[in-house]
Amino acid sequence: MIAVMSVLTLAALGLAAGLMLATALRGSYQLTLPYAAYVEEKQALLRRSASWMPVVMHLLAAAEAVLAVAERRQPAGTLYVVGAAALVAVLLVSHFRNSPINRWVATLPVHTAPLDWKEIDPRRSWTRWHLARTAATLLALAVNAAALALPT
Repeated sequence: MIAVMSVLTLAALGLAAGLMLATALRGSYQLTLPYAAYVEEKQALLRRSASWMPVVMHLLAAAEAVLAVAERRQPAGTLYVVGAAALVAVLLVSHFRNSPINRWVATLPVHTAPLDWKEIDPRRSWTRWHLARTAATLLALAVNAAALALPT
């Protein structure tokens, strides 16, 4: 059972890490866009992914926690603990940093920038926090791969 769950979790983490990397590239591109194009694109992306990506990340964190508790082999159990901690970090960064920015951008008018846009533009902050959670997702992927590669 642990072996099957490990493989499924690793596969899902690979997909999540790929999406995080693609989003990081998209975020870098969005830094170059004028206000209206950025807001329009960001709002469209939020409508498509804001509801399901948090569910996926919560499920992955739960699966990782189950693996951390259930795995009796060492150092595999410790690696799953590290993976679970990394995914909790992803959830915390998402909840307290990226999601509030996303919610705010979702309320912005598309064609009329706030007068102080240059001072309040959230793109650099959002990108920094997203890179942090991408790195944590990649860490979880790496430690899962390492745990799965250990001899049984």
